[in-house]
Amino acid sequence: MRILVADDSSSSRRLIRDILGPLDAELIEARDGREALEKIRRNRVDLLITDIDMPEMDGVELCRRIK
Repeated sequence: MRILVADDSSSSRRLIRDILGPLDAELIEARDGREALEKIRRNRVDLLITDIDMPEMDGVELCRRIK
């Protein structure tokens, strides 16, 4: 399973990585919605965990574009 974590806070990404670490999953990280969208276009992603308030493109807009 591939999980994409999109959050502009490195400490939040680290926390999520630590929580999900025991799972047998590949974690992909993005610093904002634009970077997340690029990574989704290049990789098959099974689950997206996103922050709502990010620069460049927020989590709501990211979900709209993925849909």
